[in-house]
Amino acid sequence: MQKDIASIKKELDNQARANSLTAEELKAKNRRIENEVSEIKKGIELQSREIGSISDVLRRDKADISATLDRIKDEMAFLRGRFEESKFEAQKAKEAMESLQAKTADKKDVSDKFVRLESSIAALEKQMNLNIERVKGINDKIALLEKGMQEQKEAILDAVKKGVKEEAKTDLKETGVKEEAKAELKEEKKEEPPPSEPPKPEVLYSQGFQQIKEKDYSSAIGNFRKFINLFPEHDLADNAQYWIGEAYYAQKEYERAVLEFNEVIKKYPKGDKTAAAMVKQGMAFYELGNKTEARLLLERVKSRYPDTEEASIAKKKLDEIK
Repeated sequence: MQKDIASIKKELDNQARANSLTAEELKAKNRRIENEVSEIKKGIELQSREIGSISDVLRRDKADISATLDRIKDEMAFLRGRFEESKFEAQKAKEAMESLQAKTADKKDVSDKFVRLESSIAALEKQMNLNIERVKGINDKIALLEKGMQEQKEAILDAVKKGVKEEAKTDLKETGVKEEAKAELKEEKKEEPPPSEPPKPEVLYSQGFQQIKEKDYSSAIGNFRKFINLFPEHDLADNAQYWIGEAYYAQKEYERAVLEFNEVIKKYPKGDKTAAAMVKQGMAFYELGNKTEARLLLERVKSRYPDTEEASIAKKKLDEIK
């Protein structure tokens, strides 16, 4: 009997050590997964910066990609949570084995509990395999994103090339029919109606601002965009761009708001609304769940525009985030 008990103890000790190694392997796999995900995130950020310089055509796509990345972050957070659960289950298995060592009087009971422990360990391995499959799925999603970005790049470049070729053909055609066109103009000379007089900038801006106050955001966005197109050098151009961002923010379209506020920061770095745009862009990032980007922008407002109302707002918002 003592010999059997000693044999069981030895077997349990071996199993405990094996389980301990399994826990270490789980930790190591988790670290590798986190490193791989970190590299993936870096790659995505680099790709996003490259795409940002192509044209405004990709602006909405950038917002879509940002949302997809947020979903990937959420999935990774879920994976980390599942791994913590697996680690907790492994610890419970270890404690159960230690408890068995203290209760070896009933050999049958020990055998049954040992079988259950083996089942628990098998379940842990199955869960870890599921985690690995999830990570693989995320990698596949990222690969699809990168492929989509590349296809969009190529499509834009092809469109540009095609436009250049069409312009060249048009020039040749116009040269060939120049004299014919002159003759037709002499024969069919008609008075063209005078072009409509463009609206005054102050009137157009006031209309957009009034629509913001009335929460007619769609009309306001249209008028402010028209203002920027007609009067790009006007002193109120940066204000018009800022209010476009505010209109999207008010409608909780935070991704579009981020992009529109970024236009203020990029096109009018010395404008009156740059600091305010940084604050609201940070708040939009916060609403999207990107706290890191939100903090960076709000800290930048504090350092670049100290002793301003925007800096006070940024400080207050930073306190809320913390």
